[in-house]
Amino acid sequence: MGFANAVVGGITLVRAAIRSPNFVAGASGWSINRDGSAEFNDVTLRAQLIVGVPPRYRFIGTAAPAELQAWATAHGVTLFMVDIWYLDSVAPQYVWEAIAIAGGIPFKVDAMYDTATGVSVISRTLFNISTPSVNIGSASFDSNTLNINYLDANVNFGQDVTVSWATDTLFNGAGWFYSHSIFTTATGTIDFAPFADYRGVVWEFLGGGAAGGSVSLAGAGTASCAGGGGAGGYGRCQVDMTAILAATSDGLIDITIGAAGAPAAAGNNNGGNGGTTIIAGDLSGTLVQATGGTGGQGGAANSTVGIATGGVGGVESYPGITGSHLNYQASSGGNGFRAPGGGALGGCGGASFYGGRVPCTDADAGGNGLSGLGFGSGGSGALDNPSGAANRQGGAGIAGYVITHIYK
Repeated sequence: MGFANAVVGGITLVRAAIRSPNFVAGASGWSINRDGSAEFNDVTLRAQLIVGVPPRYRFIGTAAPAELQAWATAHGVTLFMVDIWYLDSVAPQYVWEAIAIAGGIPFKVDAMYDTATGVSVISRTLFNISTPSVNIGSASFDSNTLNINYLDANVNFGQDVTVSWATDTLFNGAGWFYSHSIFTTATGTIDFAPFADYRGVVWEFLGGGAAGGSVSLAGAGTASCAGGGGAGGYGRCQVDMTAILAATSDGLIDITIGAAGAPAAAGNNNGGNGGTTIIAGDLSGTLVQATGGTGGQGGAANSTVGIATGGVGGVESYPGITGSHLNYQASSGGNGFRAPGGGALGGCGGASFYGGRVPCTDADAGGNGLSGLGFGSGGSGALDNPSGAANRQGGAGIAGYVITHIYK
């Protein structure tokens, strides 16, 4: 049975709506409608307002909306999983977040899209990488530029992202973004033309280590000793890419690796010097260099107390650049020692910036020197005792190198 002119039946609204006498849609009054909608002119709330959540949709990879795919393509970003909350069902206005990757680095994007302004990126947070363990930090950016807040790692995002650092972790100049390193152990060239839009390089360069001295055979009641070879000089500097390109007509920077000091022939002869490592451009000549160590002094047999002087360590210089650089004095070779009436020690080899010191040569019957242990280190000096009675040869040095750290 129906309700005669009823408004409600129990707790159910029977009529299409209940309205104030002055209700005009979109203008005045209020209306509560049976379909669940309502319209009010002014509302005063004395507690919380709970609003339903906009519809959420999840897209995987290329199933994401075309406008987001277009933005990702333009910025070198790959979208893997996109969650969208629509704010307006008529015009495509929505907030979205995504798991994405750029240059091999995963990150999360929180953003908004509307037809008037396109994609507006609110923030972008980089994930921590666990193998190896790296703390990368967080970042924020607009649609064109990524600004790194801090970074403790060597990470390459690729050239499609413009990067700036807020703080410096390299020398005391403007912070640079690490790209990669080139380790050079043979004389040749490095082509810097592909890196014209990069910030610059940090060069580490090491001269060649020298050889230890050689000795003459010892007779009864005599001994002979020789000094160790000096280590190659070491330098480290920061150079802007504009200065590097200004030094070369063809983009090629010449690298000369300091050769290892060669042992002299067995007998009373000084060890060979280490070679000089040079980085140069064809327009400006030498930019930086590190000289090799000098060879250890050779020794003749004698019955008195004596020493054979170790070779001096090399030095670095920066004739063609200005800016930040490191000064370091390479280690000299150790002195050889000869005791009265027989008995001797050969001098130890000089340690390079990375170590590699060769211990003193010590043998009852005498012996040849030992070769250096690491890049740029010197060889040890030889010795001979009466029980050995032979000419001995010093140990060889080790060649230098250049490491080119390239930064964006």
